[in-house]
Amino acid sequence: MNLGADKISSLLIGAAFLIGGAVTIIKGKRLEKRCTEESEGTITNIINKGTRRMPELSPIFDFVTKDGKSISASCSYSYKRADKHSMGETMRLCYNPENPEDFYPSDEHNPIPAGLVIIIFGIAAVLHGFNMLF
Repeated sequence: MNLGADKISSLLIGAAFLIGGAVTIIKGKRLEKRCTEESEGTITNIINKGTRRMPELSPIFDFVTKDGKSISASCSYSYKRADKHSMGETMRLCYNPENPEDFYPSDEHNPIPAGLVIIIFGIAAVLHGFNMLF
């Protein structure tokens, strides 16, 4: 086993996690800045973007913008449990008035916890790599 390569690998993996966590938080906050209007959306369909064994369920929402435009689209929000949402369910959506298909369900969107978990894994990997140095 090459201890030098293990150190470098741990440091690089940690750095990748740190960057990934920061990007997750920044992208989520940018989405929040763009999506300044709100509307009530109804789930009209649920698509499985994953597999039968590992589902990634993505709802299709129908909603009307402030200026009366009807939108039917999915967003980046997805979930694993089939019983979490159902057809006909309504959710509050925040959307981008310049591009209404850029939206998210406001009650399901919080990029900070996910980003922080990724950053914590990154810190652990970096500390592990530094610990191997000494």
